Amino acid sequence: MVLIGALFACMLASAESMRSAWAPNASAVADAFIARVAAESDIPGIAVGVVAGGKVQYARGFGVQKSGDPNAAVTTNTLFQIGSCSKTFIAMGLAKYFDLDPSIGWNTRIKQIIPEFQMNNSYITETMVIGDLLAHRTGLGSHDGDLLWLAGDVTTEERLVLQRLRYLVPKERIGLKFQYSNIGYEVATVVLNRLAKEPWYEFIRKHLLLPLGMNDTLPGVPAIHSVSQKERLAFAHSYHVDPDPLLDEIYAMDLLKPRTPNLVGGISNGFLGAGSVISSTNDFCKWMEFLLNPGRSGIFKSQEGLIGVSVAEEAHVVVNHTLISAMLPEETVKSVGNAYGAGFGFDLVGALFGEPKKHFFSKGGDTLFHTTRTGFLPDEELAVVIFGNMEYGLKDQYLNALVSSVLEIFTGSNISKVEAKYAPVATKLAKIQSLIRSSPVVTYHLPLNESISNQSSATLSFPCGDFDCSAKLRDIDTLLPMLEVGGLGPPEVSELHTQRIANEFACGCPIQY
Repeated sequence: MVLIGALFACMLASAESMRSAWAPNASAVADAFIARVAAESDIPGIAVGVVAGGKVQYARGFGVQKSGDPNAAVTTNTLFQIGSCSKTFIAMGLAKYFDLDPSIGWNTRIKQIIPEFQMNNSYITETMVIGDLLAHRTGLGSHDGDLLWLAGDVTTEERLVLQRLRYLVPKERIGLKFQYSNIGYEVATVVLNRLAKEPWYEFIRKHLLLPLGMNDTLPGVPAIHSVSQKERLAFAHSYHVDPDPLLDEIYAMDLLKPRTPNLVGGISNGFLGAGSVISSTNDFCKWMEFLLNPGRSGIFKSQEGLIGVSVAEEAHVVVNHTLISAMLPEETVKSVGNAYGAGFGFDLVGALFGEPKKHFFSKGGDTLFHTTRTGFLPDEELAVVIFGNMEYGLKDQYLNALVSSVLEIFTGSNISKVEAKYAPVATKLAKIQSLIRSSPVVTYHLPLNESISNQSSATLSFPCGDFDCSAKLRDIDTLLPMLEVGGLGPPEVSELHTQRIANEFACGCPIQY
C-alpha cells in the first residue's frame, strides 16, 4: 500500500531475511483455538482467513449465517459487510488512477478535481489535497458528518459532498491532527468518480477486483443479484442482554429486506465508498495478499507509483499524524507510544506486535450488524481477517482477541502463551457483561422524522434509577451513538423502531431500544 511503503520502506528490502518460519502445525492449533473462542463469543457466525508468503494458509467458517438455522453454515464463501475496510479499496483505487495518470497525485488539490468543492472554511477549501482526505487530517472533528447521508433525500455521494459538507465547521487547522473522518473518504470517493469519469465501484472492479479474481466482492447489498450470492449473504444480528442470562436474545434480520436498518440512508443506490462493500473470506484473502505485496500482482505499472511517491512524501504524510492509543489484547500502546493513526486505507501502523516488536498495520470495519477485523505483519508477509455477523461492543472484543492470537500462533508462539494472554481478556469481558446485566434498563424510542433532517435541537431524558440523565442535542452528529447502537435506519422512515438492544449511554446506563 502507498503509505506502507513510506512507513516501512527500510523494512522492504530485508523482508525475506526477517520473515519467520510459520509453525508447521499452526493451522491445526489455530483451528482448535478459534472454534473455542467462537463458541464463547455467542456470535452466530464467524469466518477466518490467514495468508502467509503469498498463499492462503488457513480459511474456515464457524457457526451459522442465520441464528437458529443450522442448515445455513458459515463458509469461506459467506458474504459479509466489511464496513470501513471499504476505505482501503478507495485508497488503492486512487493509487491505481495515479499509476495511470502520474500528473495527479496525493498532493493534487481537491479544487483542481472538483471546482465547485466547498468547505466551511475558505482556506481549507483552497488548500486541501487528496492526501489530506485519506490521512484523516482535513480539520474536521472525529466522525463529524457521519449522519449527513442518513438525513432525508441526499440521493448521491456527489450531492452529499457538494451540498452538505459546507455546513460542517472544522475543529482543527488542516493537516494538524489525525481525526477519523468518514465524510472525508466520501470526498475521496467523489474525487475518484471525477477522475475516472465513472462510478468508483466500476473503476475498482475493472482495475483491482477483476485482475485479482475477486468476483464475490461487491459495492453493497443492492449489487447482490445472483441466487447464489443471496443465499450466501450472512444475516444481520443484534444482541439483547437480559438480567437473566437465560433470557438473552439474538435477533436475526435479512439484509436483503428493505426495512432492515442500514447506514447508507439517503444514498439512493445503496453504495457508500466509506463503508458499503461486501466480501467473502476467500475474496478478502486475495485482497490481503495484494496489500502485503502489491507489486507481485502486476496491477501497478511501476513500483515507483506505489512506493517511491510515498517515500518522497514521508514528512508530509507522517509528521502531521498524531500518535494514538491502540488496543491489542496483550498490550496497550500509550498515547505517547509508537502507533500512528495512519489513514490511507488503514487505521494503525507501528511497531506494535509481539516481542521483539514487529511492524504491524490494521483496518477494522463495522456496520450496524457486521464486524470485520484485520491484522498485517508485513515483515512476515502474514495477515489475518476475522468476520462476524453481529455488531455488539463486547462481542467485538472476541474478534480483536482472535486477530492477535491467530497472528501469534502463525508466528510460532506456543499455544500456552497464547491462552495465557487470552484468559484475562475473557475474564474482563465476562465481568463487564455481568455489570451490564445488573444495570438499570431504560426503554427509549427515537422517532426518526424530519426534525432530525432539519437539525432541530431536542432534549432527551433518560431516568436511570435514582437519578436522571439528560442529553441536549444541538447537532445532528450528536445522534450518531444512538443510531450506531440502536441500528435505527434512515431518518426518512418515520415509524418508531423498537429494537431491544441494551447498551451503555452517557450516564452509564444501558438503553433498551
